[in-house]
Amino acid sequence: MNTERFNAQRVQDRCIDEFIGMCQGVIADNEINEAEKNMLIKKIRECKLELHTLINPLYSYLISNNSLDDIKTEIENFLGLNFESYQVMQIPLDDIDEINLENKHFVLTGTFCNAKKNDRSFIKNLLSELGAINDKNVTMKTNYLVIGECGKTKDWLHSNSGRKIEYALKLKKDGNTDLHIISESQLIRFVEKIYNKSLDDE
Repeated sequence: MNTERFNAQRVQDRCIDEFIGMCQGVIADNEINEAEKNMLIKKIRECKLELHTLINPLYSYLISNNSLDDIKTEIENFLGLNFESYQVMQIPLDDIDEINLENKHFVLTGTFCNAKKNDRSFIKNLLSELGAINDKNVTMKTNYLVIGECGKTKDWLHSNSGRKIEYALKLKKDGNTDLHIISESQLIRFVEKIYNKSLDDE
């Protein structure tokens, strides 16, 4: 293990935890002022997180001329208080009509809301039944990264889930992979279409 890299990751993780805590504190009274906005900007810069894949969009929003009310909403999205909005995380979900399953490699990450009993293994078993291959980690072979929609910031931002998202985004940016990032809802809608019934009835 590269000790220097491991220690740098631990420092970054601690910084992100502190930044999340600051964000939570800032909107605890359901409003944000200019001083609080500047405090968040300062923290991002001190921790050198300006270019962090999942923090950069919020940073860009903070330094723009958006209204404080709009910034509060973006912070709520960032914290997972409105997790249906992926926009603040800049996770470009692929808008696809069909999801190929046969012999395709799937990685599921995050907490699933819509799966039966919120059980990710239930979806994994369905995928296997339909000929898909379930993998633990994103690799060059991955065809679909499926993101659960019950995330909380501490769960996804720099945890294993967050790193899977970051790596998937990097692979897509490099353009050397046939990888799609889709949501839990997209996958479930498609599987339900195959079964021609709601998975809640299973």
